[in-house]
Amino acid sequence: MAVKITDTATPLLNDLKVGLSEVAIMAMFEGSKKIQERAAQQAPVDLGNLERAIKIDTKTANQGHIEVYIDDDTHAAGRKGFVTVGKYAERMHEAVYDLGPDSKAKQSGNGLVVGRKFLERAVADLTPEIIASVEKHVQKAASSNRGGLLGILNVLGSVRRRFTGGGIFNPRKHK
Repeated sequence: MAVKITDTATPLLNDLKVGLSEVAIMAMFEGSKKIQERAAQQAPVDLGNLERAIKIDTKTANQGHIEVYIDDDTHAAGRKGFVTVGKYAERMHEAVYDLGPDSKAKQSGNGLVVGRKFLERAVADLTPEIIASVEKHVQKAASSNRGGLLGILNVLGSVRRRFTGGGIFNPRKHK
């Protein structure tokens, strides 16, 4: 006669962690949309091409990574021929320049600083709020599960490491 001993706790905790990770990823995605919106509000404007070039990449979201980036290949509508935002986007993000009349009007209308480092500033401004939102959503989801404390600690530890390590919102051009 044999007795088989199985671990029933580990699968439950793994399911809990996966469920909490999904909650965290959804909250991160909501945060990335806020960063995309804020960066567009802070981007200089001429024809609106730069604002439209700010995108979100969720291809590696299941690994806990969501990227907000400037798509160099976005078509620059209103320009002769097929021109992309490419070098213009890099210059508008990195260089020092005087704002044009449309950018000045945008700045006076939205109360935000328009101009260089618009994506990096959006990340810096919103990261604390996004971390708090992810934590809140994960805690709420875990509170409805028995044994949720371990899952909370695992997921929140992962979220904090990724944010503080710059792994979630990377203010660089997409490659």
